[in-house]
Amino acid sequence: MTRDKNLPRQCLVVDDNYEIFTLLDAALQADYNCFYAPDAFTARSYMTKRKFDIMLCDIRMPHMDGFELLEELRRELVNVPLIFISGMIDHSAVHRAFQLGAANVISKPIDLQELYDKMALALKVHEIDQVEVDESSDHQEIGHIYNLLKSYYYDIQAILYQIQLYKVPVQIIKDELDKKQRIGKCFLDDPENIKFLNKVA
Repeated sequence: MTRDKNLPRQCLVVDDNYEIFTLLDAALQADYNCFYAPDAFTARSYMTKRKFDIMLCDIRMPHMDGFELLEELRRELVNVPLIFISGMIDHSAVHRAFQLGAANVISKPIDLQELYDKMALALKVHEIDQVEVDESSDHQEIGHIYNLLKSYYYDIQAILYQIQLYKVPVQIIKDELDKKQRIGKCFLDDPENIKFLNKVA
């Protein structure tokens, strides 16, 4: 079913600090209906009753942290783009977030324009993924490759743009990621190199 683009997106904010929710609700209200969950358990309960387009989630929360929540959702095959918002963002947190399948991460204090941009990108990529799930028998491999890209690169927007612009086949991207795993570098490290991938393949 095609989504009515005139309707606001449904966004679930999971954070034990209600002030963060009120800030985000006020900032996003033009384009998103925001709902509040003070902890991971409440978030999981909401997910069984309502469909959300995107989630914004703190990492450090009592009882169950954001990483554990995302693991639970993926085990339950809940495929909603999730952006972590946290004051404890470092290299290891970013790496783990992307390994678990997060759409992106953003640090507190929140830059609202950065958040808006990352939410828009997460939704766009998710919609592309959904089309691939519907139309391609290779969607699981594509999803795996996308998660590998997120594991190696903090901001993959430029890489995805170049891959789409130059229509680089999935197999070539997979080969480059295999090279990245073996020797620690590949053509994807510099988005400007992606245009040459078809020539060197």
